[in-house]
Amino acid sequence: NKNEACTMMKYSPEKVFIIGATQFDPYFAQDSVWSREQLASVFRLDPSRPIITLAALGPFQHQYDETYLVDWLLDAINKGTIPADSQLICRLHPASRLEQFLPYTKFENVRLSYMTEYIPTLSWSMTREDVILVGNLLRHSDVVISPGSTITIETAIFDTPTIVPTFHTYQPEVARRQYDWHLANHFGRLRDLDLVPIIENSEDLAPAIRHALEDRSWYRQQRKQLVEDYVQFTDGRSSDRLIDLITQLTGK
Repeated sequence: NKNEACTMMKYSPEKVFIIGATQFDPYFAQDSVWSREQLASVFRLDPSRPIITLAALGPFQHQYDETYLVDWLLDAINKGTIPADSQLICRLHPASRLEQFLPYTKFENVRLSYMTEYIPTLSWSMTREDVILVGNLLRHSDVVISPGSTITIETAIFDTPTIVPTFHTYQPEVARRQYDWHLANHFGRLRDLDLVPIIENSEDLAPAIRHALEDRSWYRQQRKQLVEDYVQFTDGRSSDRLIDLITQLTGK
């Protein structure tokens, strides 16, 4: 709600204009849609097998290891607690440490996806092609695992089941401190309204993944609400609205 948000942030409503997220525009462009086979070809995967994407959150504390979820998923695949033919794509956060993930490239069912464009003083920058790749990755993943990334909202655009694990297998105290803060400040509303399944215990993650793989409609209404509440515009014209607004405000 615009008025509620303005009140909370102490902005005057008449000075706030909602145009949508311009960076999401490529997600809605018809020329950006790939087939599942195209995506599989880019990542050298088998389109007939399950694709699980792990969207990393980044190492939010010093010496925090975020690869534990890769280990957990590979162990679950090997044990058969989730489908043994699953393929794993690790989508790294810009702040993730690539060197920590590189050892997993030796596994035939693991692929890495990460940003390569870097602009001095501006940091990481995604091209339209980068955004299109991520969009199709989210579109064709069978389930996305993310420990609290904003990818949670982006996957909702593509109606892709998303699961948020908040446990750590061997750094539980560090993780707990982080998630107590993160869930309260960033995911509080999502948690309170149950808009995404949040998994606090490791033994509950495999059943949740199997549920998502077996029933893509699981949490579908909640994903629809996420899009309505946080994306709003799904016409791919947010950049046009921004240009129009600038023109209007400058009188040019």
